[in-house]
Amino acid sequence: MRPETDKVFSAERFKKCPKLKNGATEAQLTLPYFTEMKAAWDRKIVDLAKGVAPGLGNDLATGTFWLAGGRVFNMQDGTVREVKDIKPGEKHSVLCVIKKD
Repeated sequence: MRPETDKVFSAERFKKCPKLKNGATEAQLTLPYFTEMKAAWDRKIVDLAKGVAPGLGNDLATGTFWLAGGRVFNMQDGTVREVKDIKPGEKHSVLCVIKKD
């Protein structure tokens, strides 16, 4: 899924992940959990995505992304910030994944 690199507030993060229609099937997109994002980062997701996301105005390699639990994942170093460390009014990007049942 392409990252949505417009930065959004925490309350708006799930609105960026709508239902995805692919032929006859429909899949709900959601935000990844830390284990999923860390595994993708360990597998060099930035290299697979070719670094800069064209036309979105942000570099995937240095962006910060919301996680499902309200934490923030830093793509630059693979670290996560806990909810208690996030200040009110912070904005971060969204990377949607297909929700597992």
